[in-house]
Amino acid sequence: MADLPRLAFFYEQISGSVLEIFEAAQGCCRIVWVIGWSPDAPPVRTLARFGEVVDVTGMRDTEAVDHIVAARPDGVFVFDDSPLRLAAAVAERLSAGQFDALVEVPDAVRKLLLSAHAEGRGVVAVTGHVGHW
Repeated sequence: MADLPRLAFFYEQISGSVLEIFEAAQGCCRIVWVIGWSPDAPPVRTLARFGEVVDVTGMRDTEAVDHIVAARPDGVFVFDDSPLRLAAAVAERLSAGQFDALVEVPDAVRKLLLSAHAEGRGVVAVTGHVGHW
């Protein structure tokens, strides 16, 4: 499990079921739940059962980016526009401006991402090497 890529998932309660997201990620990536960017933050205790939690509550954007980057994610995922600027800043820091394309991902994750995209609410940026996925 330690070799799986880490996905910083900007989560709020309207993003979907924690269990569904967690199960979709099994075997292909580890979720790093990013919360505190929205007033609709779920309880940390709930999310901590399903992965690492990075809480950016009360932080300025630069502090939040530093805090998220310190968790060493390989990519970022958002379900809506609210955290997009923050997620883009994290992705840029992680990749030094060079993004890899999200190509061959396991079926469960692809379904999750495509479902979000079909609903008009999913954006993903993957950094590092595509081969990780």
